[in-house]
This record gives sequence, structure tokens and C-alpha cells, in this order.
Amino acid sequence: MSAALLWAVAIGVDRGGLRLLAMHVGLASSRAEADHKYGKPAFTTTAAVNIDSYDFAAVQFAASYRFVVGIVVVLMVFVGIFTWSEQYSFRHSAGFACVLAGAFAILIRTHLYRMRDQEKARLYFGRVVVALELLRQAGMYHSAPNTVTNATPALYLTSRLMAFLYQAFCGYSALHWQHRLATAVIFFVCSWLRPPLSTIGQRNEGIITAFCLTAGVTFGGALEAALTRRRGLS
Repeated sequence: MSAALLWAVAIGVDRGGLRLLAMHVGLASSRAEADHKYGKPAFTTTAAVNIDSYDFAAVQFAASYRFVVGIVVVLMVFVGIFTWSEQYSFRHSAGFACVLAGAFAILIRTHLYRMRDQEKARLYFGRVVVALELLRQAGMYHSAPNTVTNATPALYLTSRLMAFLYQAFCGYSALHWQHRLATAVIFFVCSWLRPPLSTIGQRNEGIITAFCLTAGVTFGGALEAALTRRRGLS
């Protein structure tokens, strides 16, 4: 994780880098060089995004569709295993809230993938992610009074690995930073307000959750910056 943080700092510092306007719907989500080696702008304002436009954020959002759907399916499957297996101690209502949010995310992401204007689709999906996170946490909080709090540390750490991957893939999808940070804050605050889920205890769970979320956001930003630089130099 320390290497990932150093990588993010190294990529993010650029003496010629500027935050450029992507379109009227918002700012580009990462730093980029004003010109690449062929002298064409790194970002354009064309409404129809295609492979020849250098609007990285919208292009990357469209390109990440299959991988994002894949990771959401993986997370849904393992949440289902943890929830409905008798040897684990998560309530069915909590697992159902997570699986339902994932299913809605896949349906909406698929619909937005078919939009011609992928920059707007990126903005809309970021808002959807924030809304689904609120609904998911509300469902988790509703089931909190009946949640058994004897989950093993290994199971809890696995759930926080999922949170790390969730935030990392938000960066890989080039979602707007405000949406990524909003989901991370909602996740942390709601996790802190709920009773502890494992034998680790609430304080240690909060520390682990904060680390996994910040590491996921940082790694996702580093990945996005690396892809931006690669596209600008290609």
C-alpha cells in the first residue's frame, strides 16, 4: 500500500499538468498534460466520444464497462455466500441490501453504456453510485439491531478488501472525484454508526475501514492517472 501511495504522488506531480475542462457537465477527473506529443489537445469537447477524441475520462468510462460489471458480479456472489451460509453471521437483510444495490448498479451501468454521450453517462452513473450507497447503508443500518456481532476477523477483513476493490474500480472507471469521495465518506460514517460486526471491536473496525477506503481511493486515482499519462503519450 505504501508503494501505491508513492506511485500516486509520483504520477500526480507534473510541472506542466493542468486540470482541464472536459465538458459543460463537469471537470475532468484527473490531471493531464495540456498537449501530447502529436500536438493535439489531451481533452476535447465533442459531444460524440470516439477513439479519436482525447477526452480520456469519457473514453475510459466506456472502456471499463465489462470489468466494472465483472467485479460487481464477483462482489455480489461472495456477499451472497457470506450472508446465506450458516457458518457466517451476517443477517439476510444486510446481504440482500448489498446484492440488490449491486443488481441495480449493473442494470443502470448497462443502460448508460448504450448512451452516445459517455461524458454525461459518467456523470449520471456517479450520482447513481452515491444514491445506491446511501440506500445500501440504510438497509445495513436497519438490520443492525439484529446483527450478530461474532464474525471472525478474517471474514471482516475480507469484507474490507471488497471495499478497497470497490473504491479502486471507481477510479478505474474515471468517475468524478466528488462522487468517489462521497461514497467513501458515506461508507465510513455509516460503518462507524453501526454496532461492530466482528470480534475485532468498533474502534479497530473503524481504523481498518478508514485505511481500506483511503487506500482504495488513492490506488484508484493512481491507476486513473497512469492510464491518462499512457494515453497522452501513445
